[in-house]
Amino acid sequence: MDPLRPRRVVLTRPAWEPLTSPSENTYNRTWPPLSSLYIATGLRARGVDASVVDLQATRRPARQALAGVGAQDLVFLSTADVDRWQCPNVEMEPIDRLASAVRATGAPFFLTGTHGAVAPEKLLRRTGARGVIHGEPEEAALALATGAPPESIPGLLLRDGGERVVDTGPAPSVDLRRLPAPDYSLVDLGLYGYEILGRRFALFEGSRGCPFPCAFCSRVLQGRAMRRKDPGQLVAEVERAVERYGVESAYLIDLEFHLGGATSRGFCDSMAEKRLPLRWCCELRPREVGDDFLDALAAGGCRLVHCGIESGSPERLALLDKVGRLEDMVDGVHRILARGMEVLCFFILGFPGESEAEIEKTVRVALDLNPTYASFHLFTPYPGTEYAMPVGDGPHFVPPSHPDALSFERLSRLRRRAYLRFYLRPRYVLSRLGRRDYRSLLRQARLLVSQAVS
Repeated sequence: MDPLRPRRVVLTRPAWEPLTSPSENTYNRTWPPLSSLYIATGLRARGVDASVVDLQATRRPARQALAGVGAQDLVFLSTADVDRWQCPNVEMEPIDRLASAVRATGAPFFLTGTHGAVAPEKLLRRTGARGVIHGEPEEAALALATGAPPESIPGLLLRDGGERVVDTGPAPSVDLRRLPAPDYSLVDLGLYGYEILGRRFALFEGSRGCPFPCAFCSRVLQGRAMRRKDPGQLVAEVERAVERYGVESAYLIDLEFHLGGATSRGFCDSMAEKRLPLRWCCELRPREVGDDFLDALAAGGCRLVHCGIESGSPERLALLDKVGRLEDMVDGVHRILARGMEVLCFFILGFPGESEAEIEKTVRVALDLNPTYASFHLFTPYPGTEYAMPVGDGPHFVPPSHPDALSFERLSRLRRRAYLRFYLRPRYVLSRLGRRDYRSLLRQARLLVSQAVS
């Protein structure tokens, strides 16, 4: 394949239903496409005309949004950006629809994201793409768009005319220290938000990777090896976004923020010193974090901590290789709450072989633990996990539930009931009203309705 020398580069992603998708029971938040922003920012620094067309945010019809794209351009279609690498959508229709619109432009296009990473040949055939980036996309996309011979770029599956497919081999992990600060002027920040933290919402990351062996978690793109940005690099990115682009809220999207070491601790200390007007959150394993780090989080202005509890059954946690005792995770959540930060706990319903009695244990733990927020997800047999189901060619990438679990319909009803039981308790409602943050309460009520009545 000859090197590509595009007139301009467009990075785009599909639009899924913004609230709960009935066939997935997945909440599709409108968060910025961080990986696409890295790529577009890097290309513009090299003099390439690059833009981001985020259908998830704009909700424009695909053909209308791509009306100006032509055969001399290059398109990268992201099926799952950083915030969805672990939990990609299983509904394929939005991907099919966008791929069809891109094909109609005549522009060559490449896929990025988890779908192509785990099933590159299937996605290549299904979408008609010129190629698939089956590793972390940033460096490969930059090389493709700046004229490197495609066969020389590791991490690609290429369609080289006719039916011939060329695999350029595995790609090395991206060095986060080489990534540019994302240019948030490339998107309309007013379209992004997190119902708990607010609007003008951005994503940042200080590290990638997670060494823990949880059997239900897909790390196809993240990997287990930890990689980190320099502490000053992350602080400068966030400071620039707040001061130049007006970012008001943000999620530090690291899988385990506390494993960022000096990068995470340096970020907290700098935030405490600079006192930027930013509402931010992170995710961590509550049993792994000492009081010293929690103190630094609170001092740095962290408003919200995400914690994966997953199950209320110790036996189930052991089967899932979820390292640590349930009691220690509960203690960790209490220690976070004691420092004035809010906590969102994640719970998963519908593991293979899980009974309704086990699901009730999980709901009871959520009620007894009483975090600020609880999120109940249905187990999905994602590719790259120990429970992965074969990738299909039909409307679903993989089945939305495991065949050894309770029926999807029954699980959906149990999930709705869990939401109602948690959020409609008089004790909980009164505690939220007492905070007098009525705007946040309204956003939360909208989320509850979307999750409980779907």
